[in-house]
Amino acid sequence: MMNFILLPRHLNSIVNSVYNYNGIIAVDKDGIITIFNPTAGKILGIPPDKAIGKPIDDAVPGSGLDKVILTGKPQLNKKQKVGDVVVVTNRTPIVENGELIGAVGIFKDITEFEQVVDELEYVKQLKATLDEVIENPYEGILVVDKDGLVTMINDTYLNIVGRRREDVLGTHISLINENCNLPQVLKTGEPILCDFCNVRDQGLITMRVPIMKDGELVGAFGKTLFTDINAAKILTEKLKQAERKLEFYKEECEKINRSYYQFDDIIGESNIINNLKNFAWRVARNISTVLITGESGTGKELFAHAIHNGSERRSRPFIKVNCAAIPENLLESELFGYVEGAFTGAKKGGKTGKFEVADKGTIFLDEIGDMPLIMQAKLLRVLQEREIERIGSLEPIRVDVRVIAATNQNLEELVKEGKFREDLYYRLNIVELSIPPLREHAEDIPLLVDSLISKLNTKMRKQIDYISEDALKLLQQYTWPGNIRELENVLELAINMTDDSSLNIEDFPCILRKINTESALRSKSGLANIMYQTEKQVLEDALKQTNGDKKLAAELLAIHPSALYRKLSKYKIS
Repeated sequence: MMNFILLPRHLNSIVNSVYNYNGIIAVDKDGIITIFNPTAGKILGIPPDKAIGKPIDDAVPGSGLDKVILTGKPQLNKKQKVGDVVVVTNRTPIVENGELIGAVGIFKDITEFEQVVDELEYVKQLKATLDEVIENPYEGILVVDKDGLVTMINDTYLNIVGRRREDVLGTHISLINENCNLPQVLKTGEPILCDFCNVRDQGLITMRVPIMKDGELVGAFGKTLFTDINAAKILTEKLKQAERKLEFYKEECEKINRSYYQFDDIIGESNIINNLKNFAWRVARNISTVLITGESGTGKELFAHAIHNGSERRSRPFIKVNCAAIPENLLESELFGYVEGAFTGAKKGGKTGKFEVADKGTIFLDEIGDMPLIMQAKLLRVLQEREIERIGSLEPIRVDVRVIAATNQNLEELVKEGKFREDLYYRLNIVELSIPPLREHAEDIPLLVDSLISKLNTKMRKQIDYISEDALKLLQQYTWPGNIRELENVLELAINMTDDSSLNIEDFPCILRKINTESALRSKSGLANIMYQTEKQVLEDALKQTNGDKKLAAELLAIHPSALYRKLSKYKIS
């Protein structure tokens, strides 16, 4: 049986009427709800008939009435949040004949009041901030109404015009500063920015803007950007310096991230080179991924530059990445970048990856065959999805990048060996450009030699005007395993060694030896003959370098002079 508190007749009606704006909950000494008025139900969102007769902890968890019953002590003016509602409540015990028979809580919804308090506090903070802004000692601030009467002015502006606040407020602006253009702003409704004005022989840079409310002009606002014209001059000079620095860094960045070579820079008129250039020129005009293959030193990077410069992306970045030169643990961050805090040592603010830098342009992935398998998988995703993710971020970044890859390795063999992903190979090999080795277009060597000598003359401050026909034929006989790069190195060595303005066959002793060796090997004449020819060539080179001085030649070869004479006799060298 529940012990309900006996109430006089009509007491519920009286309670509900008297406390129309307050919620009332009463419980007996066992914590069972005996009174739960409609206002309590409205505030708490619980119908009274669903609450009366229920344990208070079940119906209204956290009401605090159970503590009042337990302690017999009242709890007054307690604020608490019940769901989305904030209430203030008084909880008191009910005592009859000295015995605790229950407890009652009377509470009021103060949610709206709390919101008003918060808004008032925000307004106070906003006003304090506005006061600080207005009383800025470095800027003069003035506000007028639509009739041009001053409604607000700060101390800085008062000092500029030399007036007191009480003499200015409510006065027309023209009486305070006859040079002020605020009346013009009020008339036209158009702002006047960065204007010059003179007040009491003091030059000022000012701005004036209209104040609009609901589409209607209600006043105007004026502010001095500088209280001293000299400050404006200093700032102007700083801005000019910053612009010059920015332009310099922009030019330097463009130098780094641009392509240098055109198709005209690719030397050669042989059929094989002309056909290759024509094909590459057609490829340049589309956006397909290109795979450039060829031996080391054949000019793969030169073709990559030319393809970019022949495309519609020529004005955008050309980013070069040597996949073999970057350590495996740094390659991902170089290609895709990282966010701040992605790992220990990450730069503040993160880092932009090469793919982001190359957006709308071209990225050239040289030595693609050396890319680790784990990075191959991530590169494949970029090619498929056209988006990257920085290390430490899950947010994808869209990129529009044309990929040109190059390798001197046989990717098909690497695929068979499990060292290169087959799906990536087919994704890269949409258009393949195979650069032939120099030995397959030796007829281009004279043109290449002429171009390289001109380049080396500038680099080495020399003036080589001529190369003999015999020397050119010699260079055309060699197989050039290092291709055009090796040809340039050989020419640079020859120019270093000669004191003449021309190059002759004797200026290429290393090529002579290599050709003799190759010839001996091709003729299968045996090791003894190869050694014979090689030793003879070495002796002749030594005598040439010492201008025929046999004693110096012996010292150069680190042999005794008598041994040198025997060898010279053996090879019939005078």
